Amino acid sequence: YSQLLDRARARRDVVNEIVYLNQLAYIYEQAKDPSRTITYQQQLVNLYQQLNDPKPIPGLRIKMAENYERLARLDLAERNYQLAYELSRPLLQLGYAGDALKKLGTLYLANNRLDAALRVYNFLVGVEQQAYNTYGMMDAYDKIGQIHVTRKNYPQAIASFQRALNLARQLKYKEDYFATQIQQISQR
Repeated sequence: YSQLLDRARARRDVVNEIVYLNQLAYIYEQAKDPSRTITYQQQLVNLYQQLNDPKPIPGLRIKMAENYERLARLDLAERNYQLAYELSRPLLQLGYAGDALKKLGTLYLANNRLDAALRVYNFLVGVEQQAYNTYGMMDAYDKIGQIHVTRKNYPQAIASFQRALNLARQLKYKEDYFATQIQQISQR
């Protein structure tokens, strides 16, 4: 594929250049070589920018961020999740926007950056609301509630879990979980 990529570039065959870059990124991803995977993903991003075709970029940025996480380059993972979110919003790619925020929130929680995680999950509620994703909103409120419990902000936790419970009732899913959370926190 490297040789095919070189030939496609020599012929200025952009269509096949994209195919070969995707194949190379896939091959190195399967080989669990995130560093080389990122190299080809970045080349794809650059090519899509040159072509003024931003639609594939948010998905690529999320994949790049995941690979940076595998390399323990959390600063670059964070930046790529943020870029994926920022690029997906004007394109109305709400699925990518939500995915980027979920992964960014998880990254922040794993590194005990609760303020940043709280901001991200609040943004996520808005994205999920815009996408009419009731389950996604419920899950985001659950995360917000958990962060407030960790910080011992019990009134805010109860409010978040109450919002999640209202959504859970619409879905008829996890109602007992949220009711139990509210009851346990109320007793503190």
